[in-house]
Amino acid sequence: MSFIPPPSAIRSIMANAPNNAINLAIGEPVYPPPTEVLRAVAEKVAYWSHGYSPNAGLPALREIIASQYEPTASADEICVTCGAQEALYVVCHTLLDRGDQALVPNPGFLAYPNLVRMAGGSPIEYPMPLHSGERFDIEALRRLISNRTRLMIVNSPSNPNGYCLKESELAEIAGLCASNGIIIVSDEVYRELYFGKQRPSGVRAVWQDCVTISSVSKMFSMTGWRLGWAAAPRHMMPAFTRVHQYLTTCAPVISQQATLTLLQHPATPEYLSDMRKELKKRRDMLSWVLRNLPEWHVNPPNAGLFLFAQVAPDWQESPAEIMLEKYQILSVPGNAFGSRGRGFLRLSFAAAQDAIKRAGERLNQADSYAAGDILAGK
Repeated sequence: MSFIPPPSAIRSIMANAPNNAINLAIGEPVYPPPTEVLRAVAEKVAYWSHGYSPNAGLPALREIIASQYEPTASADEICVTCGAQEALYVVCHTLLDRGDQALVPNPGFLAYPNLVRMAGGSPIEYPMPLHSGERFDIEALRRLISNRTRLMIVNSPSNPNGYCLKESELAEIAGLCASNGIIIVSDEVYRELYFGKQRPSGVRAVWQDCVTISSVSKMFSMTGWRLGWAAAPRHMMPAFTRVHQYLTTCAPVISQQATLTLLQHPATPEYLSDMRKELKKRRDMLSWVLRNLPEWHVNPPNAGLFLFAQVAPDWQESPAEIMLEKYQILSVPGNAFGSRGRGFLRLSFAAAQDAIKRAGERLNQADSYAAGDILAGK
């Protein structure tokens, strides 16, 4: 491999943390997976297949995943993978040739540029809005396009800041990409974790000729099950599946069976609703704590798992180090997600309520009555 990616900033922070540190760097919900899945695995695992599945995944699972999309996809447009991360790897290695360019968000998930480089491509960063008060800059995107631009990675809701691209913004992006022969790869792993009345729009609503990636990791608190998928136009699937085949053969069959049970179960919508309510409560609690820090600016996101807070001027150079050394709280520096993140910290409200409350106490901001009101949903 000509490019070896650097160590993950997030993993390095967590690996070197002291034992008493409160982990607000974590990118997974501290929330139990659906009881129905755990019960099904306990009762049925001995009777499930323990061999390989078809490379693209169990037909019944692909069918039910396809039915979740609007407009509806078909089973032969789905490839089940070992999490969304493998799906991204497969897509980049299938669609990019050496020297091709891929548009990636800044700030954005730190894996995107590295996955592009591992596939022999060159990541070109486009500006993502820093908070919900901004609008996507389509003209800035237009200026970055060249005759070498092959694909664009879109992440909405966004990691690190939860920004949700509006349908009108997605339509502008899709129109620009379509007119330039650029494939959109839409990472939608946070799309079910929203706090308003409407689920955020997806690219497929405005342009079906795209690649959509998701997983059970975040929305069902099943990060360790390693189960994701790519949905793509039928003509792309044979190549995706072959790359996936030689990488992992198939996704874990036990995880596939468990996910099939989950997606078929009538209680799943209620589970998601309860999880969203709980995450919103935690978001509001952490927002309240951070807003009381002098000269900090916090815009609570409408979706996702993270607050992307602009820190005080005297924290700008090394905010995560100050947060750890002074308060023993783990966070992720904003510049780990790109140059536009400088002066920001990503803090996760996916942590347990108790962890958020203790973090507030360490920051000397958590009034017990106010915190109690927030936890009670008042």
